[in-house]
Amino acid sequence: MRILVFGDSIAYGSWDAGGGWVERIKRDAHLQTIQSEGMNKQQVINLGISGNTSTGILKRLRNEIEARHSANWPFMFIITCGTNDQRMEDGIVETPLDQFEENVKKIIAIAKQYTDNILFIGLPPLAKPSVTLRTSEYSDERIKVYDEKLQSIVESSGLPFLPIRQIFEKTGIKGLYCYDDAHPNDKGHELIADTVGHYLKKKIITTDYST
Repeated sequence: MRILVFGDSIAYGSWDAGGGWVERIKRDAHLQTIQSEGMNKQQVINLGISGNTSTGILKRLRNEIEARHSANWPFMFIITCGTNDQRMEDGIVETPLDQFEENVKKIIAIAKQYTDNILFIGLPPLAKPSVTLRTSEYSDERIKVYDEKLQSIVESSGLPFLPIRQIFEKTGIKGLYCYDDAHPNDKGHELIADTVGHYLKKKIITTDYST
């Protein structure tokens, strides 16, 4: 299986010294391939781009997929978006909620042309109510609204959705974030990797993502 992961800086792995939650999943996929002596090959390709929005993912989605298409490698897609869509600059939201909904529906429509094996990941909260990165303001309350909208769209399309906010809140947000209060630290990425890994347990053997 060839797993393509689409997302933003958190999917990319900022700022985890271990490479991020996708890299942790990738290492485990390699381990499964080795342990099966190539009988159960797994590839994980990180296509997360810092700052990406649903608009950005939609624009590049088909090209990214086509560039990696192979009859020998059935696809699975893991997709997450919304945190950067809700960011605000000069009082204007990057992607209005109705446009976000339209983008996500189009992303789903394109993804379904290649596979039914599609997983959406929810959005982690911020470490505090509001964070400013460069000139953009991020609001945890808006992130929650976009996260709920994402879940509604995905589940209405008959696809699985893995929530992250509730897991972070249950674990305790303090200690899960790096210096900017927006990006998870090593422990935060480990928690996401664990959550995704449990979902993928029938395809990728989950181990210890803390290393």
